[in-house]
Amino acid sequence: MPQREQTAEQSVRSSLRERAVADAERDSKSLFAALFLRDRVGDRFEATVSGIGAPGVFVQVDRPFVDGLVRVGNLERDRGEVFQLDTSGVKLVGQRTGFTLTVGDRVVVEVIDSSVQRRKIEFAFVMRLSEGTGKNER
Repeated sequence: MPQREQTAEQSVRSSLRERAVADAERDSKSLFAALFLRDRVGDRFEATVSGIGAPGVFVQVDRPFVDGLVRVGNLERDRGEVFQLDTSGVKLVGQRTGFTLTVGDRVVVEVIDSSVQRRKIEFAFVMRLSEGTGKNER
């Protein structure tokens, strides 16, 4: 039976390798997503708001299954109002109209940039798809 110290070292090394593999997998997925969408600038997709942070609204597109960002600066410019993160951290609120984007909202986004080098996809907000009412909000 291996000694306790040896087992602890092997556990640490295994955990580090597992993290490195997960990082490499995430990086390769981001690379292929950026490659796939680089020729699709201007295309629109349905997506789900997956997170909200200082840089903006993170979205996950249904098909193709990719993640990207709607920058808060672009959202403010396009909608003509300042947005602030609410205290719960899951909602952006427009200061003029009260328009909100919340984690879980269904939206339509347009590809505005796909950088293979940075492995990032940037979207512009087009509209929120209202749940259950059949109405769209711009």
